[in-house]
Amino acid sequence: MSDSTAKRCLAMCPLFEAELLLQLMMRYWEHPLAEDEVFRQSLIESATELLIAASDEGCCQEFFDGLPARELNFVA
Repeated sequence: MSDSTAKRCLAMCPLFEAELLLQLMMRYWEHPLAEDEVFRQSLIESATELLIAASDEGCCQEFFDGLPARELNFVA
């Protein structure tokens, strides 16, 4: 069986590219804390924790309405 979307995205979290993607998304969306490095790092850590939970084969939580946990991605 192939890895879930959540599991594949989890592999990206510790990479520099995840930090870059987050910073670019926040700038593009004009987030008021886009330049706050501590906030961005906290956001990556939170996303990582959520993806860890969603990657668990036995996870039956639904973090977003209508989106199975296994399909959760870094952007969500």
